[in-house]
Amino acid sequence: MGTSHRAHLRLAYESLCHGDATTVLPHVDRALRRLATAHGHPEKVHLTLTALWLLVVQERMARVPAPSFEALLAAHPDLLDARALPLRYYHESTLADPLARRIFVLPDRGTAPRVTAASTPHAP
Repeated sequence: MGTSHRAHLRLAYESLCHGDATTVLPHVDRALRRLATAHGHPEKVHLTLTALWLLVVQERMARVPAPSFEALLAAHPDLLDARALPLRYYHESTLADPLARRIFVLPDRGTAPRVTAASTPHAP
């Protein structure tokens, strides 16, 4: 597992401690775009994958509350597999499509992560 995937998971976890996926997505996307641009690879930003990871981490945090990022990973080790988890929701060809990098594309395989008011950390 690359350290960048772990760093992205940490960013998702820490961001979701301050809001739900729909609220933090624009901030996380901007942060990743700035970082990718600073490293000379703005084309690596993938909005569909960013949104998917935020939704999956949000759901995991809501279902099994973890007091820390490390506890979240211990409770959900499949989060560490940067390749396999997205393929539960998307065909490779969908993720390879440039459209999926630019905008959020709906999952085309399996079951999408569920997001409901009851499962969000900041539900009334």
